[in-house]
Amino acid sequence: YDQRYLVNGDRRLYYNVYTDRSHSQVIGDGSGISVTLHGDAGTTRYTLYGLLPAQPMAVPGLYSDNLVITLSY
Repeated sequence: YDQRYLVNGDRRLYYNVYTDRSHSQVIGDGSGISVTLHGDAGTTRYTLYGLLPAQPMAVPGLYSDNLVITLSY
């Protein structure tokens, strides 16, 4: 999986999305240290946790990213 970051022009703020509050399970494609989520044929709900670590050189502004989710059934 690739490092996630929010963008504002050429500026970046790094973040990630996790399956747990302790931020130990990175959501990804299963490669590296990332994990995938699996459900059943019914309705499955997940709570995900984002973490934007301290970045002392960050510049205030409006940052954005697109998070792609692939569903297979």
